[in-house]
Amino acid sequence: ACLFAMGKGRRKPLIGGGKKKAISGRETKKGIKGIASNYIHRTKAVRRLQVSLKDFRRLCILKGIYPRDPKKKPHGNDKTYYHIKDIKFLMHEPLLQKFRDMKVFVKRYQKAMTRKEFSIARNLEKTMKPTINFDHLVKERYPSFVDAIRDLDDPLSMIALFSLMPSKTCEEHEAKLAVDCSTLMREFQHWVLRMKALRKVFVSIKGIYFQVRVYGQDVTWLMPHKFKQQTPRDVDFRVMLTFLQFYITLVRFVNFKLYYDIGLRYPPALTEDLEANGANLASFKLEQMKEPQRSIVDDAEMDMIDENDAVSTKEQEKLQEAVTSLATKLDSAEREVKESTGGDDMEEDDGEDAFNVLDEKAGEENDEEKDFNVLDAKDEENKNSEQTEEISVFKGLVILLGRETPQDALEFVILGGGGEVLRESEESRDSIVNERVTHQIVDRPRKKHQIFSRQYAQPQWIFDSFNVRALLPIQHYAVGNSLPPHLSPFVDDEKEGYIPRQKEILKSWGGKMLSVAAKAEEARSKEELDERELAKIMMTNKKRKLYDKIQFGMARKNAANQKLIEKRQEIESKKSIKS
Repeated sequence: ACLFAMGKGRRKPLIGGGKKKAISGRETKKGIKGIASNYIHRTKAVRRLQVSLKDFRRLCILKGIYPRDPKKKPHGNDKTYYHIKDIKFLMHEPLLQKFRDMKVFVKRYQKAMTRKEFSIARNLEKTMKPTINFDHLVKERYPSFVDAIRDLDDPLSMIALFSLMPSKTCEEHEAKLAVDCSTLMREFQHWVLRMKALRKVFVSIKGIYFQVRVYGQDVTWLMPHKFKQQTPRDVDFRVMLTFLQFYITLVRFVNFKLYYDIGLRYPPALTEDLEANGANLASFKLEQMKEPQRSIVDDAEMDMIDENDAVSTKEQEKLQEAVTSLATKLDSAEREVKESTGGDDMEEDDGEDAFNVLDEKAGEENDEEKDFNVLDAKDEENKNSEQTEEISVFKGLVILLGRETPQDALEFVILGGGGEVLRESEESRDSIVNERVTHQIVDRPRKKHQIFSRQYAQPQWIFDSFNVRALLPIQHYAVGNSLPPHLSPFVDDEKEGYIPRQKEILKSWGGKMLSVAAKAEEARSKEELDERELAKIMMTNKKRKLYDKIQFGMARKNAANQKLIEKRQEIESKKSIKS
């Protein structure tokens, strides 16, 4: 009794009472209220989800959840923070249960293996091992097909990397992954060639950059060079494999949709003999669908339709029959009532007018639907016109690729430019002596035996000609000659303010003169100056200061470009004096 009177032995309430309520004049606990309460550190999040750190990282990668950087960090600056809503979002993920089932399976499997009960271990692997599927994540992260295409750069680059990567970089890395990645990459390349969608190519030290146009969106990826890859030790390949597993599912869905829209069967048939002989794109055989398929509805429209509420055609026919029978019964009942009561003509006219008004409204709605359909058809035509913009640089040419050249990349570019490709191999001499060959690509210092009916060039001639959209003079790319600079088509030189000398040379080689374009640019610049002066008069002081800062930065950039031009002129003058 004395203890309770002193207040030292108060009982703790069984339910509730754990947190102190904020009373006026009393301080609340740190992290209970305010901005800090919206964030949770990683250790606490792992405990709340009841998973290991490895599974938590994997789950965050698959769901697209990243750490946050709150302004106030109540648990210290050395911790990783996540938003509390993201963690609550992860608590309802079906993959959590799959990860737990996998943990139970691994425990039982290892127990059976240590006891040397191999038959029990095999049965466990057949019956108890859970299968993890990422299909629902693709639909969740990309509600429309265009969203998936916009995010296709990283998946294609990752798949291209692992198609050439040696296996067993970690325990989960199997040799089958390289085969799957190579197959998906070639399937996508086949669609690009079918739709003539290749736009830009650039060869760098890292690899070869390709850019294609897919449904009005530019997709760029990096294809590594086909050399022996040395895997670095400071890279966590488990994290990369988690990304790869999701990207494989995404690209498979994208390939299916692309093939389906143009009426091709997916996956395409693979010819085993050609695949064994090392054929790259020629090993696939594209087949048209036997029956004309209905075009897939846009994903934005599919979201508005509930699958459970969808009615089949038979049920629709039954409903239509029931509605028509009810309408005939109502008509007969109305006629009987009118004959018995002798209804007024005015009421009949009013009823007819009402039905006419409804018919007119329905007609207007139908006209609006037709207008929307016409607009959709125009959009589809614009997409098709963008996709079918043919680049016929190598049309009519038969090009033989040497064994020492990057045959896969060159074949993709030549076929994208409308040409025909033959490969030089040790087994077959027919392709080497073929009379149809017009050009041969060689990457050697000298070619001893040359055939006079064909022209010889180095691989850069293919890439530069494709970027310029014209066949460049082949003598500058002859075998044994030093090559001209290889410029990137991804750089907009006009915006940068400095046009390299080689760019002008390439345009002159391609037959595109700069004089007409320069005159047009001068006229445009005069008009723009007049408009800027008028707009500057109407500016407020705040906007004028901002405008002056922008002009100062542009002037500094132009000065640096002018120095480059002067430096180039000095080098050219010294060369002319020496010669």
